Amino acid sequence: MFKQAVREEAASGAVVAGDARNPSATTVKTYRAAAEQLLTGIVDRALDAATPDIQQSAVLSAIENAAGQVKSHVTERTGFGSALLTNLLAWVLTLAIAALVLILAARPSVEQTVAKAVDRVGVSQPASPGNGQ
Repeated sequence: MFKQAVREEAASGAVVAGDARNPSATTVKTYRAAAEQLLTGIVDRALDAATPDIQQSAVLSAIENAAGQVKSHVTERTGFGSALLTNLLAWVLTLAIAALVLILAARPSVEQTVAKAVDRVGVSQPASPGNGQ
């Protein structure tokens, strides 16, 4: 910016001061502040232009990450080992239920148990003196 100002002065025909090669501290501060403002404006415009792309990239990255996690979870849950374990547990549970049903079916009913108890009581009772036997 300093050199541009010197060129503009020379092009306009103005007399360039002899100290143009060594500007004062105030002139340097002024040019630095102007350069910082110019750079800030350029960076802000670049960020404004890139913001939609950055946001879209972040959304796509989040979607890809979530898809990877879902795929990993599904693969883990539907692998050979877990399927084998699930089927083995289901088979054991089915056998236990079938055995319980067979055991309960083989037991005598309440009526049969009562009839058997009555038969035992009738056979094992001695004749009482008041029965006339």
